[in-house]
Amino acid sequence: ISGSTLLHLSNSNEPITNSKELSILKKMNRKRLKSLLGDKPLKSKELFFVN
Repeated sequence: ISGSTLLHLSNSNEPITNSKELSILKKMNRKRLKSLLGDKPLKSKELFFVN
């Protein structure tokens, strides 16, 4: 992740609409969640599926 991208993300008060920045944020959030969850699976998708 480039420094300029990180600065833009941290200083932005507007919603992120750039697909590259959204992709970076998604990867960052996955890494943060992985450190919290460890080997446990994230089950949030199950909330949206009704059998």
